[in-house]
Amino acid sequence: MSVDFLDQGTDLANVLAPRLSNWPQAAATGFHYNGTDLNVTFAPASTGTAAGSIGFRQSGTDVGPRFAAINSTQIVASASPFAISYSGALGYSGATGTTNTTTVTATKGYSAGYTYSWTNVSGSGTLHASGATAYVTAAPAAGATISGALNCYVSDGNTYQNLSVSYSVQNTSPALTSTINMVAQSAYIQLGNGTAVGYYPGDGLGTTSDLNPQTINGHTVVCLCIPNSTYTLYLYLNGNVGGSFTSIAFTGNDGVRRTFTAASGGAAYTGGVTVWSWSVGKQVFTAGVTYPITVVIP
Repeated sequence: MSVDFLDQGTDLANVLAPRLSNWPQAAATGFHYNGTDLNVTFAPASTGTAAGSIGFRQSGTDVGPRFAAINSTQIVASASPFAISYSGALGYSGATGTTNTTTVTATKGYSAGYTYSWTNVSGSGTLHASGATAYVTAAPAAGATISGALNCYVSDGNTYQNLSVSYSVQNTSPALTSTINMVAQSAYIQLGNGTAVGYYPGDGLGTTSDLNPQTINGHTVVCLCIPNSTYTLYLYLNGNVGGSFTSIAFTGNDGVRRTFTAASGGAAYTGGVTVWSWSVGKQVFTAGVTYPITVVIP
């Protein structure tokens, strides 16, 4: 393309950026190519970087700065901030944390045609986007952080730019966990006050001291698993605890680490003891074998 107007021997088509049909127009110049003013052919300065003088004047003023320089109308976008986050105590069960908001600012190109398309490219957070702004919510467990990255595709209908924004939601509440080295056995459980809280027929009797008691979040805890047809894991606490456990995990005979999140029970027994139980499937425990049981208590 050429317009037969030269700036120091160079056609203006190689000096000024072309105008697209739906773009605004600069003020008319009085200089015409094929019967139309140059403002129809070339992009206004608002869509890019203003050109320098080109040697053509209107009312004594060079018309060059009315137009965008060639190769300067590519959209330019940035996100602020480029990392969004939340950090706070969300509690043991993991309430929802909300990050601050990031905002995309775009310049050049066709500003009236800017569009913003957000995606969550990694991480398990939930994206909330509206136009040029976005934030993330997530519910990490106690002591955990959920992190990831967002992408914003910014376009003016002609050119585009992809922006990356990282996010993190941290739950600073402590993870209340402890590992109990538990021996698989049938046992009679009693607390320090001598109160019997359960009896399971088998090859022996046990007390809290026999079963390696642990203190977790102010509770004395013992575990008992019975290698019988139901393969049930029992957890005893000296204190009534409501709600539910986030998880209990162990490694079975096959070397596989298993985590169970659904417990039944929670019944209060004589002596102020709460008993929880998990059905953990067959071929998991062997009598007399020690299993490290990781317990998480609300």
